[in-house]
Parts: sequence; structure tokens; C-alpha cells
Amino acid sequence: KEDTEAVFTEKSQPIDIHMPGEYTVYVKSGLFTHKCKLVIQDTVAPKASANDVVLEYGTSCGAEAFVKEIEDDTTVSVRFVADPDFEKGGVQPVSVELSDIAGNTTVVESTLSISPVLKELIWEAGSGYPTADDFTLTGDVKELLTTELDTTKVSVQNVTLQVDGEVYESVLNVVDTVAPTVQVQNLTGFTNL
Repeated sequence: KEDTEAVFTEKSQPIDIHMPGEYTVYVKSGLFTHKCKLVIQDTVAPKASANDVVLEYGTSCGAEAFVKEIEDDTTVSVRFVADPDFEKGGVQPVSVELSDIAGNTTVVESTLSISPVLKELIWEAGSGYPTADDFTLTGDVKELLTTELDTTKVSVQNVTLQVDGEVYESVLNVVDTVAPTVQVQNLTGFTNL
């Protein structure tokens, strides 16, 4: 019966509504205390949105990177259904399984793009002009599409490349880490310092 005055007694187990299980509770209603069993069930699978990942060749990440906005009332574990190949350039599908404490599962489909191009190439000022090979980690047919680069002074420049028919963006970071040399003339000739 509905009893707005009913209360849980101190003998009741602590209840965690986010943890499935059976709880023994004691409810006092009027003059009587009733021993009850409360069953908390989780029958709803976790939800999440796919998160497409772009990585540089030779790097990797965990399954968590491929999902975002995970929704569930319990703790959720995330794992690959099958491990992606982080050594394979291009785009590949990735399946990630989400499991909650009660064993409810959801599979989220995402994609992994492995770029054969460095995100950033650090280049010493005055050491010549970089080629497409300097920017790439893998690939057969490479072409540097950006033709005007200044490697004579410290700067950061955007670079466009084409690798195996696909266009990629990179950054050329020109640095100056070499100390200047000085020549001193002595009686026998020049000496480098």
C-alpha cells in the first residue's frame, strides 16, 4: 500500500543505485517493519558516439580514443573487437566494444586513418631544401606540392604533399640550433674556434 510516512530503517543495507545486485532493506510502515528484497538490474547497454582517429604512421592509441560521450549508469570498459593495424597506411574500419558491469555490450564502428606524412618536420636553417622523402614515413609515389619554402631563417611554414595519390598537410619548422663559428687569424693562418 502507498504510505507516505514509510521509511527505511537503520538495519537496511546501503543501496547503490548504480550497482546492480540484490539488497536487503527494512521498511517501517505504521507499527510494522517489513523485510524486503530490492533488486537493481541493468538491462540497458552503454551508448557512445564514434570518434574517427587520424594518427601519424608509427604511432598508436587505445580503444578509448575511438569513442566519445559514453553514457551508462555503471562503469564501462572499452576494448577493440579486433586490433587495428597501426603499421598500415590509409583508412581502415575499427570496431570497439563497450561493456558495462552487468555484461550489456554495444559495438561502435569508427575509422582509423594512418597518415604517411609527418605532422611536423624540424629542419635546421641553412641546411638546404627538404624533399618529399623528408616529410614522409611510408609511401611509394611522393611529391612536394608546396614549391616556395624559405629554409634560410627560423620560421614555421605549412606544406602540402601528395603521397600515393592522396594530398596531405604538414608543417616545416625551421630552427637554428648550430652555433656560429669564428675564424681567428694567427701567424700561421686561420684557426676555427
